[in-house]
Amino acid sequence: MSKDTHETHPADPEGSGKHRIVVPRGSSRTRFLMTALLVVLILTTFSVSSQVVDVFTGRNRGRSSYMSWKHPAGTLETLSQSDFMMVKQDVARVQAILSGGRNTKDRDDVATARHIIADAMAKEAGVEVTDDDLRKVILPAFNNSQDIYAQMLEHYRTTAKDFEDTLRGLLRVDRYVRLLSETFSLADPAGVIEQWKKSHKEYSFEVVELETDRFEEEAKAACPAGDDLQKWFDALSEAEKGAIRRPAAPMVSAEFSSFSFSPMTRLDRLLAKYPRPESEKPEDVAKTWYEANKGLLFRKPGIPAAKPPMAGDYLPFDEVKDLAQSQGTAYQSLVDWLNDMKNREERGETGTLVTEGSDLGLAYRQEATLRAKNDWKTLAMAWSGGEVTEALYAPTSASGKLLPDVLIDAKGLIVARVIEKQAPHMPEFAEFQEQAHDYWIRKKKSELALAKLEALRAKLPTQPDPNDPASPMPVEPDSVKWHAAAQELGLEVKAQDWFDAGAAPKPGEATPLASFLRQVAQRHGDVAGAVSKTDLSTDRSKAWVARVVASRDPNPEQMTPLEYQNALQFTGYEAQRKFYESTFGSDDYLKQRFGLELEAWRREPSEKAPASK
Repeated sequence: MSKDTHETHPADPEGSGKHRIVVPRGSSRTRFLMTALLVVLILTTFSVSSQVVDVFTGRNRGRSSYMSWKHPAGTLETLSQSDFMMVKQDVARVQAILSGGRNTKDRDDVATARHIIADAMAKEAGVEVTDDDLRKVILPAFNNSQDIYAQMLEHYRTTAKDFEDTLRGLLRVDRYVRLLSETFSLADPAGVIEQWKKSHKEYSFEVVELETDRFEEEAKAACPAGDDLQKWFDALSEAEKGAIRRPAAPMVSAEFSSFSFSPMTRLDRLLAKYPRPESEKPEDVAKTWYEANKGLLFRKPGIPAAKPPMAGDYLPFDEVKDLAQSQGTAYQSLVDWLNDMKNREERGETGTLVTEGSDLGLAYRQEATLRAKNDWKTLAMAWSGGEVTEALYAPTSASGKLLPDVLIDAKGLIVARVIEKQAPHMPEFAEFQEQAHDYWIRKKKSELALAKLEALRAKLPTQPDPNDPASPMPVEPDSVKWHAAAQELGLEVKAQDWFDAGAAPKPGEATPLASFLRQVAQRHGDVAGAVSKTDLSTDRSKAWVARVVASRDPNPEQMTPLEYQNALQFTGYEAQRKFYESTFGSDDYLKQRFGLELEAWRREPSEKAPASK
């Protein structure tokens, strides 16, 4: 706490000192005393708050405070409303700061009083929180940044001292309560075993499993077609529609002229058509090309592609100078060719990549089939990276237009034209009618399987389900009757012996049926003869209903060391939780042990306690 705001009074609030009554000069002593007694009589007779009565009568100083409690040392500790609210606000502020500004549950008056008393007891017990303890909490909370810490304190209009004093109190209380509760966490081995038995109770079931394919023909015969199928689709929820209808991906077809790096395409024909200007220095071209593309083209062999780049990862310029000059020169001439074609097209002239590219000695390839972006990965193209594909689907690409740039790839240089580009769109029903047909059948098969199992449940007597009062639970204690009801419907019952619902699934045992039986055990395992609700596997291939036959405690000899440790930890945790709930977490304990009195408890139920700000 940032301030020690409470007052200490002797344990006897009635007082034992003598009080002098001073009568105003010129007044009769008898008349003055009678007047004073009349005032007290009026105050105690009419509707005056208990606090006012206490002040005028001197009956109880503790009751005139906002909070009072008796220290085990024999003193009466009191806090005024303003001092109490200051503590409440300080604690709420610290919790908000540590949570990164997220809203925290407002502490009520009892929680604040609990903190005040526990902190006083912790100090009395000598529990300390060092500056190092504070640093271990504060630094991680602010990413080890003093700046963020200072900004947060400024945002909440508090100082480091006030924040850290209050945080120290919270940590001290936590440490004190944990130290006390740890003496109660030494679990009895017998209690650990009982906890393990409870967590690993075994159940036996009788299961009816239906393959939904059993209803394939019936579902197909009932499936609507044409307009009726579309009406069914239109009535589905958006989530179900999304499972059937998928937005059509953008599609592109294109043609390419490529200059290969390996083996290197000859430069003579390209330079003959688009020569380099005399002012262009070959060494400058090589240097510029090397620096711009060394990460893609001149990495040393064996350097992982994902490795962060470092100066020593590249082949020296002097070793690749000639190669860089050839590649850079080819790039510059291809840029000139591309710009020439775009200028001619703007003037209405026509040209083709296949003709012009071949004249320049370039390879040519046309992919006239519309393809989604990922489909290009399946083709052996003249590039290996993703830059060409991204350019094909970029917003700047358009049907019949050249891509705006010469594309650089580890395998070569690419000039491309989009033949046709189809924008993404939501398909018409005719485009996914087959998927809707299959979905309807798959869903109908599931519904028919579940209906068959529901017919079995309907044959059984019921009793209230404590987990779902609105839905009675079928219960058939007699296994013979259960089997007979299933056979009448042509269903087969299979036994599932002694299933440990708490054990971690072993490899190969994490089946959909095992998951279903775990849920049945958790929900109905304590009721012999209880019949579960019907359920489907996630792939809708199977439907189940199960009857609880019996339950039993597991054999402790089967407990693994890990399970023992888990049960030991859980038992210890439960013991600590119960200790706290019966002590500082209990209002009755605070009243009985510390004589706690709160203004909030003295108010009428309709009055509200002041909120912390």
